[in-house]
Amino acid sequence: MKFSNFRIAASQLVGTLTVNVIKFTTGNLQGFTTIFIGELSKDSPEISVSTDELTWYAQTAKIRKSRLFETKVVLICTVRLAHERSECDKQGAIKDYFSSYFFMLPVGSLLGGFLAQRIGSRIMFMFSSITFILAWLLYYWAKHSDMILVAQALSGLAIGLLKGPGLTFVAEISQTNLRSIFMTSCAVSYFFGQFFPILLKQFLYWRTIVLINLVFPVIGLLMCFFIPNSPYWLASKNRFDDARNSLAWYRGWATPNDIKSELQILESSWNVSFDFSTNTSDAENVENSKMTNRLKNVLKSYLNRRFYIPLATSCFVFFVSALGGTYSVQVFSELLFKKIKSPISSSTTTVILYAIRLVGSLSVFCTIRFTGKRKLLFASVIGCGISFATAAIFNYLIDSNHLVSREYFWIPTISIVLAVFMSAAGIEKIMYFINSEIFPLSHRLIGAGFGETFYNLITSVLNKIFLYLIDYLTVSGIFTLFAATNIIGFITFYFVLPETEGKSLNEIEEHYDAGKRNIENKQKMSKI
Repeated sequence: MKFSNFRIAASQLVGTLTVNVIKFTTGNLQGFTTIFIGELSKDSPEISVSTDELTWYAQTAKIRKSRLFETKVVLICTVRLAHERSECDKQGAIKDYFSSYFFMLPVGSLLGGFLAQRIGSRIMFMFSSITFILAWLLYYWAKHSDMILVAQALSGLAIGLLKGPGLTFVAEISQTNLRSIFMTSCAVSYFFGQFFPILLKQFLYWRTIVLINLVFPVIGLLMCFFIPNSPYWLASKNRFDDARNSLAWYRGWATPNDIKSELQILESSWNVSFDFSTNTSDAENVENSKMTNRLKNVLKSYLNRRFYIPLATSCFVFFVSALGGTYSVQVFSELLFKKIKSPISSSTTTVILYAIRLVGSLSVFCTIRFTGKRKLLFASVIGCGISFATAAIFNYLIDSNHLVSREYFWIPTISIVLAVFMSAAGIEKIMYFINSEIFPLSHRLIGAGFGETFYNLITSVLNKIFLYLIDYLTVSGIFTLFAATNIIGFITFYFVLPETEGKSLNEIEEHYDAGKRNIENKQKMSKI
């Protein structure tokens, strides 16, 4: 029986919407912290917190990496500390706020991959939704600062747990021609989630906002009961009947008999991955009763080329994105725009950058189907490299008084805004897509968790040292470093990054397996 394309897409959309609701909740929590910091920093706050407690709250907030409020937190804390510390201590205080407590998100990302590989993404979504509900309830009932910190810790851990499984689940349930569109929708849901509580703050009391936002994880939790688990994950657990039924559900609520060709592809994909994860001799299998030998066989699969090459590729893309400049620009936007003598007021920069990122994210819907991920990534990093190189040159000339007209002050500002747009329209999204697609089936969730953990760690280190880098390299030097990172990234991507758009997950996996076979053939030929 043949089903309409609309029905087939609708079944996948239901699964994607479940993830999107939970992603929206992630954005809610981070956007809410923006307004809640303002509540805590009032002269007579409803919940009394000391300066030290406010910095702790800022630290746990930064564990969750919301770019909208990190700089605001630092500025608030600095103002309050200015009454207690000398002027010479303020710069050190700002640096201290970025120096520790970055462990929650990386730990959550790492655990999320292993747990999702064992219990499935669907159960992880349910657990995270329950954790988000508890966090919102703690916010609503909060009477003292300890309850706030517990809420921050819970939500930070839950966000980390969702990092890998979220997009990987969407990638596995989607058809090849819909995969990128559905994954892009997850990013857009997250951005709208950030903006939603900020919008509500214009009209409502903050505890009322908490109650409204509490609705979304409840909806996400309920939706999880009505969708099956990923067919790829079910196949990896040898639950082939469940995998067939799951794949049929995501193909228009069909029956397994209606999708025989795709079921054959799924089974062949699992057979390849199964050989990869259990490639041991009979003699070794006998010895596997011993814990040591079992551990050796587990480690073998992670040292296999089909795992570590995708992992190295994913980590490098994350590295270029982190050190490519736009992450730091968004976190330290007010500071950087002041240093480049921007004509735009510092209070306006956050709004502009947020709007630009949203426009860039929406543009991915239109461009990725036509350009593919590889070309879009190339355009993104080249655009960022040129923009930061322009900002570095003109900022140096302005600082050296070679350019004194205020008209030139717009050029570094416009260049930075363009860099943020190019990043949001490309690498900022594609790095997550690639991380969810290129790992072998048997270790896909674990690999995605490793990639997310690496990114969280590198951005944490960057947060810690960024202000020192500005002191040492100057702003123009920092922009030059960003430009060089993007150009080097482009050259490397050109040679190592495959095109994954329009290819099934099985074809992507075979790409890395083919690389291994080519090496083995060359080794055999060299022996002849």
